[in-house]
Amino acid sequence: MLVSGNESSRVLLVSNRNDIFHFCRNALEGLYSVEFFSFRKQQPALLLSFAAAAGTHFIVDSSLFFSEEDAARFIAAISGVELNALFLCPHEVKKNVVEFLRHTKASLVHIPCEKDFFRGIMKSKFYFADDGAAFHGENESFLKLHKFIGHSSAIQKVKSEVAAAAGSDCSVLFEGETGTGKSFLARILHEVSNRAAKQFVQVNSADLKETLAVSNLYGTINGAFTGAVSRPGHFSVANGGAIFFDEIGTMHISVQESLLTVLDSGIFYKVGSVVEQKVDVRFLSATNADLQEMLFRGAFRRDLYNRISDCVIRIPALRERPEDILEILEHFLRASNCRDITFSASAVDFLMNFYWPGNTRDVIRCSKYLVSRYAGKKVCAEDIASWTEKHCFV
Repeated sequence: MLVSGNESSRVLLVSNRNDIFHFCRNALEGLYSVEFFSFRKQQPALLLSFAAAAGTHFIVDSSLFFSEEDAARFIAAISGVELNALFLCPHEVKKNVVEFLRHTKASLVHIPCEKDFFRGIMKSKFYFADDGAAFHGENESFLKLHKFIGHSSAIQKVKSEVAAAAGSDCSVLFEGETGTGKSFLARILHEVSNRAAKQFVQVNSADLKETLAVSNLYGTINGAFTGAVSRPGHFSVANGGAIFFDEIGTMHISVQESLLTVLDSGIFYKVGSVVEQKVDVRFLSATNADLQEMLFRGAFRRDLYNRISDCVIRIPALRERPEDILEILEHFLRASNCRDITFSASAVDFLMNFYWPGNTRDVIRCSKYLVSRYAGKKVCAEDIASWTEKHCFV
C-alpha cells in the first residue's frame, strides 16, 4: 500500500507503523512528499524496482528487523543500486540491529527527535544528491552539527540551539563541564554562520595575564615598550569573524573591564598608539564555572556577563545522557580502525553508568586504551574499571 503526502520531492518510507509515517510526514511537510511502503505485503525486490524506477530516496524503519540477519538480508537485497537510504532507529529497535547498521556505515537517525533536526538531516543527506548543489545555509549547518556525536534528546536540543544561533549575530555563551565539547561547538557555530569566511580566533582566558593581556588582545606598535615590535592582537586578527574566549570564568577582573570597553564601543587602541582601531567581531565564550555564583561574589562583572550571554547554550554532561556514551566510544574505536572489540553485558552497563568526570575527553582516552590492549578481544567491566580507577578523577 502506498500513501502519499504532499507534492514535493518524493521519499519512500519503508515501515509497518502509522505513527512513524505521521512523524515523517509532519516533520518533512513542504520538503518531501512521504509515501508509505507497507513491508508486510511487499518485499525488498519490489521495493528496489519501485524506488529505482521512480528515482525515489527512501527511509527505512529499523524496527522491521528482528535480528542482524534480517538487516543483512535487506541491505543485500538493495545493494548494487545507487539509492540513498536513511535508517530510522526508534527506541524499541534491537541494540544488536543498531550496532550492525553502524558497522555497515549506514546513515542512522534515532527517533523521536526534534522536527528541525530531522529536516536538517534529510536536507544534508538528500538535497544536493537531487540537484548537485553545494551545501549552504541550513543544509551545511546540520551536516557539520552531525559531527557532534550523540542522538539523545538532550543533544538534539543543543544542536538545534546552535543551528538557530548561527543564523544570528548574537553573543553566545556555552556552559558545560570540562570535556563536553564547548570549544568544538563554538567552532562549528562559526563555520556555519555568515562570518565563516573570516577568522575564528580562540583565546584561552587563563593565559591572559594581567600584565600582558592588553598587548595580546589589542596588539602593539614598534617601541611601545622595551623590545616591542608592531604586531596585531587577537581582535585585529578576528576582525569580521569571531573571537572565542574559552573558560572565560578564569579571566582576571581587570581584563574583564578592558574587554567590556571593546564590546561596548567596538573600538580599541594598540599598546603605544593613540590611533583608534575599529573592530567588528562576533563574541563567543565558554565556561565550566558557575558564573552566577561568581557574579554573587563579585568575581565576574555583571555588565560583561550581560553582553556575552545574549544566547546561553548548556551542554549536558555524559552522565545526563548515558544513551550517547556507547555511540561516542564506538565512533573513536572506528576512527582508530579498530572494529573487532566486543563488549560484555557487564561492560556495557559499566560504561553507561560510570560518572565520566572528564566527559567525552575521558571516553576518547578510554578508547585509545582499549585499542592498545583489547583489539580482537572481548572487554569485561573489570577491564574498564581498572583503567578508570587510575585515570578518571572527579
